[in-house]
Amino acid sequence: MYFRKFLLGRGELSLNALPGRGSHRDVRQEYNEAIQKARRVAFLLLAAPHSGIDAENRQCEIRDFRQIYPGADNQNENVIREVMVYEETDLLHEVSSFIREHRNAGRIVILFIGHGSSDGQIPLAGGHCPLQDYVNRVSTVASELRPSVPIDLINAQCFAHLVPSAQCSHVNVIHLSNMSQPMTISWYELTDDHTLRGWNIQLREFAQRARRDLDRNNMAIAELGVGLTSQRFGLTSPHVAVTSQSTTPEGLPIGGFQHELFTRPEEIKEHFKCRSCQLVLRDAVQTPCGHRHCAGCVERSRSGGGRLCPDCPEIDEMDDRQIYPDMAVRREVHRLLVACRQTGCDWTGDLKTYQQNHERSCLSRRVTTSEDDSSDAICKLQTEAAMLAQMDEIRQRVEDLQKEVGHKQQTGVEAMTRRVGEMEVGLQECRVQVQQLEEKVVEINRREPSTPGESSTVRVEQMRDNLKTLEHKLSTLEGMVAAIARDIEKTSALLESQEATRRVQEERLKSSEDKVKALERVIALRDISMAEQDLRIQALESASYNGVFLWKITEVSRKRHDAVSGRVSSLYSPAFYTSAHGYKMCCRLYLNGDGMGKGTHVSLFFVVMRGHYDALLRWPFKQKVTCILLDQNNLNHVIDAFRPDASSSSFKRPTSEMNIASGFPSFVPQAQLDKPGAAYIKDDCMFLKVIVDCSDL
Repeated sequence: MYFRKFLLGRGELSLNALPGRGSHRDVRQEYNEAIQKARRVAFLLLAAPHSGIDAENRQCEIRDFRQIYPGADNQNENVIREVMVYEETDLLHEVSSFIREHRNAGRIVILFIGHGSSDGQIPLAGGHCPLQDYVNRVSTVASELRPSVPIDLINAQCFAHLVPSAQCSHVNVIHLSNMSQPMTISWYELTDDHTLRGWNIQLREFAQRARRDLDRNNMAIAELGVGLTSQRFGLTSPHVAVTSQSTTPEGLPIGGFQHELFTRPEEIKEHFKCRSCQLVLRDAVQTPCGHRHCAGCVERSRSGGGRLCPDCPEIDEMDDRQIYPDMAVRREVHRLLVACRQTGCDWTGDLKTYQQNHERSCLSRRVTTSEDDSSDAICKLQTEAAMLAQMDEIRQRVEDLQKEVGHKQQTGVEAMTRRVGEMEVGLQECRVQVQQLEEKVVEINRREPSTPGESSTVRVEQMRDNLKTLEHKLSTLEGMVAAIARDIEKTSALLESQEATRRVQEERLKSSEDKVKALERVIALRDISMAEQDLRIQALESASYNGVFLWKITEVSRKRHDAVSGRVSSLYSPAFYTSAHGYKMCCRLYLNGDGMGKGTHVSLFFVVMRGHYDALLRWPFKQKVTCILLDQNNLNHVIDAFRPDASSSSFKRPTSEMNIASGFPSFVPQAQLDKPGAAYIKDDCMFLKVIVDCSDL
């Protein structure tokens, strides 16, 4: 394959490219490690075959490309898609949809394999597509992405010199052919050590640039999320900052891992520490003096002009071949157990998983606060705001997906199914006609095997022409049926993908709704607790501790109506006391009367309640009790009093919350309350005063 020789000449991945030369293997090893750091690369492998046999050739070329191109596999979260295109619309649609679908990838690589043309056209089974339109479509879609994503457009056309550069600065067009002549040449014979080192530097910069682009995109997304939360809740966040690992200009992290990160510090051996930063080695490398350092520390020392190894002043300069990765130490360090130190994160695991997956994805690492008093409130508001925003977005996306899936199911699939059915019917009819013609030809040959007449020969020729015509139509119909079948498969795959996405979104929506319901339950419990606290405060404010209690009763008319209707027959007063550690008491009022005063009088009863200090008091209760209905004009108060009966259970030490009430069933006639000139009820309020004699206590 022409591009296979090109890639092998650059020494990428294939161990058989330059056998027996150790320096080239080092070049490939370093390049592979750099590529691994550029995580989440999306590969779209396009091919434009002319026929079924040509499609097999294109598939072989794609397979060869995946074997030799770095990262073109399904490891490290990479995405691979292989597509055969037959028309210009297929080509442009596949490229556009793939870029938009994988806009969150660290880098997008698109390889196109097809037949070259001298006029800048891509020959397709169903026509031609200008290479100019192909590159412009990629540039147009790439310019719409926010944030931007680097795209490598690898062109394997023989006449790539006819293609101009991309209009978008984020699209890098890479031609696998000689730019000055319309043919592809092999660079295998033109490669030397110096050229390989130069290519190694370029490839490593490519991997580091891809990693920096991914970090910058993650930073932008985190800042955007914090900004939206602040705008929605009206928060100002001067002390909210997005933090990340410091890196060298080449994109390598500076410094090792903090000792506090490891759950078992006793397992950190001395040779696990960097001689430059004295932290646990991050991407350990070894210098010629035998000391180990972090890769970022070495790059920082080289770029800053400092000493490469602090313990070896005689080592100042060296090239890349003298500094090599210490894979044995890296494996030992990666097996150490760590725990995430970010607030609110309880993740634990080995260092390799932490470095590759968790360190960059931990949300709590992205947002830090500097004021302890306000951090909890802001975090809570941000969490609730993010949850509500996510619920709205998920709900909208689920509705859109449901509509789109329903529309496609009703229109696209049904229409394609009908077309396939019609094509199959026509195809079957053609086959029947072809079979009938063949039978007629066989019959004619059987009847006149040696000397056919002129008319028979003409008829045979006509039948043969008809047979060729029908065979041509049959092949055309077969091609159309195959194309429609492929469209149906693509549509079915797309519908299945959208249905899976919809199910995931529904699960997320349900989870978010459950969280909101849990928060609502917590808020309701807090409201109940606050109401109970209010009642306790009101009771404490109205309590009396000298045996004299003044009870204000409001909304008397409504409460009298409730008593007459039987809805609320009696009212209890707040508790009052003879002293801070004395008897606990209350009053019970029947506005419509009770017992023999029911319906004619107002009944008032005295109740002894269980208190905290009953064990220290004298029992039974013997104090004189005086009850007074106050005339608010201070003219004619209604006064009545009684001394407790020592033998009555109402005045013994309470065994429940309160004893049986005892008092005045006919305390005051109801007619007296409504008597003209009386002021017992004024402004819909009445006052009762209870005096307990405490002189002998």
